[in-house]
Amino acid sequence: MTDWLSFAEYSVGTHSGYVNIGDLPPLPFFVIRGAKDGPRLVVTAGIHASEYTGIESARRLAQTDPKSLSGMLVILPIVNMAGFWARSIYVNPLDGKNINRVFPGRADGSPSERLTHWIVENAMRGATAHIDLHCGDMNETLTPFVLFAKGDAKGEHMARLFGLPYAVASTARGHSYGAAFSIGVPSMLAEMDGNGLWTEPGVKGVLAGVQRIMADLGMIKRRGAKPAAPKILTMRVTTAPKSGFWHPAVKLRQRVKANQVVGTVSGILGEFKEKIVAGHDGFIIYYATSLATNAGEALFGVAVKADG
Repeated sequence: MTDWLSFAEYSVGTHSGYVNIGDLPPLPFFVIRGAKDGPRLVVTAGIHASEYTGIESARRLAQTDPKSLSGMLVILPIVNMAGFWARSIYVNPLDGKNINRVFPGRADGSPSERLTHWIVENAMRGATAHIDLHCGDMNETLTPFVLFAKGDAKGEHMARLFGLPYAVASTARGHSYGAAFSIGVPSMLAEMDGNGLWTEPGVKGVLAGVQRIMADLGMIKRRGAKPAAPKILTMRVTTAPKSGFWHPAVKLRQRVKANQVVGTVSGILGEFKEKIVAGHDGFIIYYATSLATNAGEALFGVAVKADG
């Protein structure tokens, strides 16, 4: 195993180890330095620790041959280590926070904030590009899509290359791709598979997307044909107004109209039943599949036209 070093200190080859960040669980990493100089690509996964397609894809990406690589590939395959062992949905058990809502973090903050601060300052800063690998968590299903920060032209270029059918231009705060873009690093986030289940086609699709971007950066030889351009969208998320039973009444990619009933949230004892409606015209790009929902959790996302 190798200690985390300054990037200039890594020799040609594959290096792996754990980073000790104060009292946080050790953070696993791979650094693959290619035989030729070139860009530095940072790949993160496991920010949501039960989104296994991203984690398995990152693990396999670490098998990249240094002899065929120009530049450096930095992989953090399981960011949320406490959540990984707990099979946690969304949050870091150490502080109950969603790691992908607290970027760029704080050096003196909660465990999730300290973790994201370390990633931004020590892994992302100075990189050529960043890719964050996710999938539908244990309680959600989705149609494959990528996200990038609105205004990040290079991140949008990466999203178009990745090969998924939809790309979402996001203005949300606290996400990995926004934090990367804020320090001048193009970034995108990929969503593939759902309900915490990883599949071979999903992993292969993610790896193909990452490798297309690596080829575009000049890190590896180009592989395969250029994918069809995705539809560029924005997304509107509806959250649960109360805790209770969630009964969705839609399917993936189903078109909905503003004010259309999409499901209901009901009290455990039947003390209330509240209709949940779509806020915009569009189609269902993901929704929660679990019976249980907590107030404030995402119930579904509606994809709308980018200029909508």
